[in-house]
This record gives sequence, C-alpha cells and structure tokens, in this order.
Amino acid sequence: MANYIVGDGPVNGTLSASFALTDNGEEKTGSLVYTVIADTLATTEEDIRLNTPNFPLLGEIRSGMYTTAITLTQKAITTHAVSGADTWAWTAEVEFSSQLDLNVVSSPLARPPVYNWGGTLEGVPLEFDTQTGALVQTAALEPIDIQRQAIMPTVQVEKFFNYPFDANLILNNCGYSNSVAYLGAPVGTCLVGAIRSQKVIVQNVEYAKAVIPIKFELDPNGPLVTQDTVVFAKVPHVGTQYIDRSDPGNPVIRKLDDNRNPGLFRLENDGTRKGDDNTDPPNQLDIGRVPKTNFAAALGI
Repeated sequence: MANYIVGDGPVNGTLSASFALTDNGEEKTGSLVYTVIADTLATTEEDIRLNTPNFPLLGEIRSGMYTTAITLTQKAITTHAVSGADTWAWTAEVEFSSQLDLNVVSSPLARPPVYNWGGTLEGVPLEFDTQTGALVQTAALEPIDIQRQAIMPTVQVEKFFNYPFDANLILNNCGYSNSVAYLGAPVGTCLVGAIRSQKVIVQNVEYAKAVIPIKFELDPNGPLVTQDTVVFAKVPHVGTQYIDRSDPGNPVIRKLDDNRNPGLFRLENDGTRKGDDNTDPPNQLDIGRVPKTNFAAALGI
C-alpha cells in the first residue's frame, strides 16, 4: 500500500495563477490544492510530503514555477482504496512562484541546476576561403587541409544527486550527443564531457555535487548548422582506389588511372570515379562517430 493523490492533482488538476511586477522583474505565482489519502492512520506529514507519488518537492518546477510552500492538514477519516482500512484524508495546499529563494529549499536535490557558460578555442577545417567564399582546394580540385580557429560555446552544469553518485550516469551519458534539442541547440550538436562528482554534506546529509561539462559544436563563423555536427564526421569522398563498373556484372577495384598511374581519385557515392572535368567539390562522407541519447532527461538538466 501507499499514499496516493485523489481529485485535483499535478497532471489534471486546476491551477490558479497570477502575474505581478516586482523589484526582480515579472513574477508568476500560483496555488493548487491536493487531496492525499494516507497509507495508514499513523502516516505522518513528513511521509505524506516525501513518499506520495507525484507530490511536488520544495523547489521543484511545475507549470514554469518553483514549489515554494506546502501546507498539510488532516481533514477526515476515510477508507484506503486498496487496503480498505481506515486512514486519514489530508489536504495539501501547494504554492508556486517563478522566483525562487534557494534558502527555502529544504533538500539540495530539489534545487534547479546552475548553468555556467563559457567557450573554448578549437582548430577546425577551413572549408571555404573567408575572403572569396571559394572552396579551399587546388586548381586540380584536390582539397587542401588548412585549419582555422573557432570559438565553441560550452556550459558547465552543477547539480546535486544522491550519494554515492550513480556511475551509470557517467557510462550512459558521457561521450554522447543530444538526441533532442538542448538549450536551443539542434539535435546532435552537443557533446557531454567527463562528469565530475564530489561528496558534500548539507544539514548532516551526504549528497553528490556533480559538474557536467557540455560542448556545443555551433561555430558562428562556419556553415549553417542544422544538426548532427557532433554525431557525424564529414570527410571528402576521395581515395587511392575506385570501382570500375563498366561491366555491371563484373565490378573491378582499380588503383591506377587510365594511363596506369596511381592517383587520388574523387569518388561518386557508388565508389566509381567522378569525371575529370567535373568542377563541383568532392562528395562528402558522413561517418557516425558519436552515439546519441536524451542526456537532459537522464541527468535532470
């Protein structure tokens, strides 16, 4: 058996909300009343608050607001729907606000994540001449490997977890890219780095305070980003061999050109040679190098 919410609740309940201008800007406030059926007559208010499924925690975000106050009142003796035993029906009045004073949050686990922004300077391939816009290649259409410096945005997210920290959160999220949009960044453009965790003690309780580094492959001076800049490596489709499909029934891998000289061949998607008079850039190969996951949901950030 367990405590449970009846009537209006966090999923289908009716929320009252109001808006006001304060010294800290616009504030949205609201309230919601829950009816909670206790497990037994001996169930305490602390058990109602902490062990009722879907019951809000102080500091938890609901409807774009933080839970700032909870008032619990025993109302009447009733019957538990599962056990059939007598128990208490409680009324829970919950207040919300869009502005949060962390001093009212009893547990660090209920505190929202803290986002610290920065950037990193990295060398990236120069694909286009910054002055003319032309492809960076020789007159014979061979790509030239030149690096340029680019600023990549980064964010370090600080968040509290239960102690000891769950190592599976590292194994299942570090080195992964985002499978859904994250902080406005398209799918596949973020990369979770090495998570660090340390033990802290708050009000005589042990918690794990984690720092989660995330890099965004969003180069403001590069090509327009749509998605998957982290997930796929883009490389020119060129090589020292190609497939001769002049006889469709007997494709042959060749390493020499028509004059029987070795070379670097520009390839079509089927492995055949691109025509020598073709002035368009080499085809690109998208090679998957990073897996994707919804790390935001898994880590609560």
